[in-house]
Amino acid sequence: MMVLCHEMMILCHYMMVLCHYMMIICHYMRYFVMIWRYFVIIWSYFVITWWYFVIIWWYFVIIWWYFIIWWYGSLKFDISQVTFQNLLGQKFIISEIAKMQIVSERTVYRRMAQFSLSKYNFSSICDEVLDFTMSEIEKIFPLLSKRE
Repeated sequence: MMVLCHEMMILCHYMMVLCHYMMIICHYMRYFVMIWRYFVIIWSYFVITWWYFVIIWWYFVIIWWYFIIWWYGSLKFDISQVTFQNLLGQKFIISEIAKMQIVSERTVYRRMAQFSLSKYNFSSICDEVLDFTMSEIEKIFPLLSKRE
């Protein structure tokens, strides 16, 4: 019985020591939790503030971009008349010219109108010469101009 009582005393002593250490750990854990809580609050404040900064910065960039477009108009692509003449002379179609110049087909058509260019090459003869030439052809081929 004495041995059992002695072992119980040793066990109680270890339990008391364990409880003492647990109290110390809980005491410091309380400070750790407090510090961690403040860290989380400060970190979240920093993250939220940073995101506000990013959002405000992007709003500034977007407003500035709209101001530039309003002030200067849309961006102009500098494509020279000689470039268009060369590309049209080499029989490229409009979509290929647009891809080569990295612009839209509509931009190519606008620049062609600006430079008075056409992808079709019409004859530069006057109406009188055309009428005379057609009358000569009709003399050789009389049924050419007749419609049935």
